[in-house]
Amino acid sequence: MGDPDFDLLRITAGTGFTMPSPGHTTLTLRNDGQWNVDSFFDIEYRIDFIGHAPGPLGGHSGSTTGTIRMSTGDPAPAPPAPCTVADDGTGTVNLPPNGCGYVSPADLHMMIDGLPTGTTIVVGAQHQEFFQVTHTAGGTLGGEVEHFHSFLLLRMQGTGGLQFQKNVQMQAVCETHTAPRTPGDNIQSFDTDMYGLQGQLPIGDPDFDLLRITAGTGFNMPSPGHTTLTRIPGGPGTIGGWSVDSFFDIEYRIDFVGHTPGPLSGHMGSTTGTIRMQSGQPTLVSVPGDVLSGRGKVRLTNRPNPFGAGTTVEYRLPSAAYVSLTVYDAAGHVVRNLTDDRLPAGPHAMFWDGRDNAGRKVGSGAFFVKLAVDGKMVASQKATIIK
Repeated sequence: MGDPDFDLLRITAGTGFTMPSPGHTTLTLRNDGQWNVDSFFDIEYRIDFIGHAPGPLGGHSGSTTGTIRMSTGDPAPAPPAPCTVADDGTGTVNLPPNGCGYVSPADLHMMIDGLPTGTTIVVGAQHQEFFQVTHTAGGTLGGEVEHFHSFLLLRMQGTGGLQFQKNVQMQAVCETHTAPRTPGDNIQSFDTDMYGLQGQLPIGDPDFDLLRITAGTGFNMPSPGHTTLTRIPGGPGTIGGWSVDSFFDIEYRIDFVGHTPGPLSGHMGSTTGTIRMQSGQPTLVSVPGDVLSGRGKVRLTNRPNPFGAGTTVEYRLPSAAYVSLTVYDAAGHVVRNLTDDRLPAGPHAMFWDGRDNAGRKVGSGAFFVKLAVDGKMVASQKATIIK
């Protein structure tokens, strides 16, 4: 009571008031331990009002019913599956990883520019089926250049009242650059770069006169990444395989022109953004060979250091133990919990992507990776991020 405009303003909604309001919630576990929430209700509601005199609504009253979708979050793509690749016969693997794909574990591409106010199109993407792959020495990182073709699988969903849903398969032409690595090492950790990616729907699509995705450093959209290969021991007389953990922080642009007639008729735009595309998962498998020195003493290292896109933390356990591997900032606050598990004796590796426990990128500066074994702090390593 006492509002200057309303003697009564009341909203009533829900199935219990004989206004059916069904909904659905999807929870998707992300790699950083947090949950992506995609939840909505199709709420049937009633708004009752009586205007206050004197005021702009004085002498007016009414009751209006309607149905509206209320949502929080966005649909999330599936987290990346483990990626295991056979040895290429030289003590390493060819990239991109054959048989594995790249997905976004935490974010979605967005189309915003040119759409009606308050609406977007969210795009869940998978990058897979690499073919016509060639490898040459050189590139911007001094290791190797990979040219290849691939397919982008796009799941497009309108939001904010935009009634649009579409699944698209688009062929793309790609170029990636990798830094040098040492074939034969049991853990190979090196920077990568998505130098170029471009795909476009062919003419004749019923919804788009143009739908094109462009990404990569070669298009003035920096897209750094990192790859860690960890050897998986094979049986007697075999070479074994490799666990692949690879990602790119891809800066992209989506250009579109809607087709007439269609739900996007009269609309066109160009939206840019950055998204992480990842193949495989960080691995904690034990590998043969003395990757790290130290006998009976735990030694902790990380490489590269300093680093930009990420760094691989390596250590060897003289015996099986409960391990806690944690990143702290210079003030001693916990930034990221990398490992909290019981592990067997031998060498281990874990990749830190420069993000905190909430999945946010941390800034440049000095951080400290600390290793506790059976509850006792045994090693600390300074790790420096430069951007």
